[in-house]
Amino acid sequence: MNKDKKVDAYIASFDEPLRAKLSEIRKLIRRLAPQASELISNDMPGYILHDSLVWFAGIGERVALYPRGHHFKKAYAKELVGYQTIKGAILFSSDVALPTTLITKIIKDRVDQNILVAKPLPEGFPAKLALPVKRALAVAKITSLEILASYSEQEILDLHGIGPSDFPLLRSALQVVGLKFRRDE
Repeated sequence: MNKDKKVDAYIASFDEPLRAKLSEIRKLIRRLAPQASELISNDMPGYILHDSLVWFAGIGERVALYPRGHHFKKAYAKELVGYQTIKGAILFSSDVALPTTLITKIIKDRVDQNILVAKPLPEGFPAKLALPVKRALAVAKITSLEILASYSEQEILDLHGIGPSDFPLLRSALQVVGLKFRRDE
């Protein structure tokens, strides 16, 4: 991964101790996702690995980590106790040590998700599925139509990124192989 000089300038624009924390989170991301591309987008540093990976920013005296997706609040609920979250971001104070174990876990999970989503869909899945649907299925480890059929429609709807308009394609794919969603009575 090449360092983006704009990210250098972004980090340098902050005073200490926030500058040091931003630099630390950048090094952590670069170490955990060396194959990701670094850029400035939405006026903050971000990383792309087949798709959006993570972004970070300095906000006031805090570091904001944007894991790209709102499901992170549910996925890391226990680990996020004690941290402020805002839409799409986790805020860390710049005057205490960054929770590197938590940040590492989130970044590794995002890398794994992006790699899964980048793979071709398993046989039988509709080619026209939107990226959020592919991501939701990948995160839930739904890797075959048989596994998809083991879920109820409500369970699939509960996955972040899948809505009612996605069901005709999914139902059709199941019907082709003689399957349907599990019915909960």
